Amino acid sequence: MFLSKSFILITLALLTIANANFQKGVGLHFHLDYDYNDFKCFIEQGKKFVGLPIFSYTNWKISSGFATHYQNAVKAGFKSIDVIAEVKNNGNSNIQTPAYICISISDALPDDFNGTVWFSVTENSWGGIVEDKLDFLEAIITHCTAMGLNTGIHTIPGVWTQTFEDMSRSTIPNHLSYISVSEDVNFDDFEPFGSWNNTSVKMKEYDIDTSLCGTGVSLLFKGADNSKGITYLTYDHVQMNYSSLWPKHKEQEHDPAFALPQVMNPDRTLNTYGWQSGGYAEQWIEFTMTSTYVEQLELLPSINTPVGETSSEAVVQVDITGDDGAVYSTKLEKVLNTNTFEIVKVGRKVKKVKVTTLKIDSWVGWSRILFRLLPEESK
Repeated sequence: MFLSKSFILITLALLTIANANFQKGVGLHFHLDYDYNDFKCFIEQGKKFVGLPIFSYTNWKISSGFATHYQNAVKAGFKSIDVIAEVKNNGNSNIQTPAYICISISDALPDDFNGTVWFSVTENSWGGIVEDKLDFLEAIITHCTAMGLNTGIHTIPGVWTQTFEDMSRSTIPNHLSYISVSEDVNFDDFEPFGSWNNTSVKMKEYDIDTSLCGTGVSLLFKGADNSKGITYLTYDHVQMNYSSLWPKHKEQEHDPAFALPQVMNPDRTLNTYGWQSGGYAEQWIEFTMTSTYVEQLELLPSINTPVGETSSEAVVQVDITGDDGAVYSTKLEKVLNTNTFEIVKVGRKVKKVKVTTLKIDSWVGWSRILFRLLPEESK
């Protein structure tokens, strides 16, 4: 009898712990309006977080009700708020679209937003070949991540497989929300697809068209969020002066502080004041700092190309001086695009970074050079 009681107590304790790892939430529909009383009722019904529609590909605009919905959710008492952005490549070759999506979302979010931006892939009517579709989604993720947003993918497994032929890329976030017909508040029905496995799953939408508090909603739940936040080195942590630039741009001779900080500002969405050498290659910009662990560099080119063009073939060398004094070099020989971040993996403590453009058929500079960090506990 004693063993049976112990077993029961241990089992109940484990169930309590397991259930504590889940939070029930509610997802709003794009085409409905919700008022303060709705959000208050959601909380009274035990919902701990809310997913708000923010962007829709049907009109390429921020949801008209987003600002009001966000304010009412906060006022009603929600501490955890995520946003859901519908995206779809309709075959339009406009390469400004990924940047436009991220700029629109970033500008619409309040400064204290700390939730996840879920990019919703729920229709398989995307245009183009698989690689082009992945390029489109990858560009959105890269732009938004560089702006400091935590991103994830919200999808229907079958739709993802049909759209991308079960392909994925390392740049697609390992942060998944999936839609399921199972109403069980667990992830037991999940089957790996794309590059995602059981450790990738963070959220599940299990009833996409139900009614709560007299209005239409979807039901959600989250597992324990063990994801690590993304931070960037700020300009204040880096020592720069005229000797770390070559050639010097005449405008920066007068007021370098006006232009240079924005090279390293991930939150500035309309950055037109990055570093521009004002000349042809070879040119370079160098950053020095106290020893800092850097996960990766993210570089957004600024190229003076002919009218109508946004890219140019280039050779760029990135020299990273580590904490041990050794220099680790990476050479990029590719087409640079003014709308696409170049990613250089680092993964070590760094004292100096020098970015040299060795060859390019235009004037060249950088709208942003970001130092992506890991939280202190993960170093």
